[in-house]
Amino acid sequence: MFKSPLLPMRASASALLMAAAFATPVAAPAATASGTLNVATTVVDSCSVSATALTMTAYSAAAGASTGSATLTVTCTIATAVASIGLDYGANAVTNVAQLKAPGYASLIPYALYQDAAFVTAWTDAAMPAAYAAIATPAVYTVYARAPGGMNVPTGTYVDVVNITVTYV
Repeated sequence: MFKSPLLPMRASASALLMAAAFATPVAAPAATASGTLNVATTVVDSCSVSATALTMTAYSAAAGASTGSATLTVTCTIATAVASIGLDYGANAVTNVAQLKAPGYASLIPYALYQDAAFVTAWTDAAMPAAYAAIATPAVYTVYARAPGGMNVPTGTYVDVVNITVTYV
C-alpha cells in the first residue's frame, strides 16, 4: 500500500483548521432578564375653594343699601364630606362687623354677608352647614352682600378681603 507523504500534512492541516474554528470567538445571542415594577399612590381627602369677585352696586349716602353677590366653588376628592364653609369678617373688621375701606381714607362702610338673597341668614366664620358629599362635580354656593345706605363717606373704591374656610372630613 502506498502511503502518501502528504497524508500526515493533510491531517495536520485539518486539525489546525478545526482548532482555529474552535478558537475563534463566536458571537453568542444576547441574554435577557425580566422583572416587575409595582406602582401605587394614596388618595387623601382634600378640598379646594375658589370665589368670584363680589362687586356691590354703587354706594350713596342718600340711596338705600348697596348689594351684590359672588359664587364659591368647592371641589373635593370624591367621597370627601364637607362639614362647613365659613367666611370671616374680613381684613377691616371692627368688633365682628365687616367693613369696606378705601385706601388712604379712615372712613369705613359696614356690610354683611348672607347665605340667602333675602339677607336673612348671615354667613359668618361660625360656618354655614354645607350638606355636600363630594361627587364628580364641584359644589357651588352663592354669597350675598349688603351694605346699608346712609354713611356719608368720601368718594372712592372701598374694598375688603374675606377669608374662606372649608372644613371637610
